Amino acid sequence: RAAELGFTFAASLLNPGPNTVELAAVADPGVAMSIVALDRFELAYERDYVATEPAFHFAGEDHEQLVVDGFADAEILLFDVTDP
Repeated sequence: RAAELGFTFAASLLNPGPNTVELAAVADPGVAMSIVALDRFELAYERDYVATEPAFHFAGEDHEQLVVDGFADAEILLFDVTDP
């Protein structure tokens, strides 16, 4: 039988870069075997756009306005390549 689960957790638990999702199935006492299949996993979260190097690549997705912080120099170049 299919089930959909949802839960909330603090975004601070996520690491910059790759994160790992682990699924563990624990059988009830007296149950010899259990089968679990994960069809898909979705994660939605907010994050800040912060430049950590001289070049910063990002996709604005559906946002009309973005704020990018962290540039060492106030004189930056911004290129819109949505319609090359």
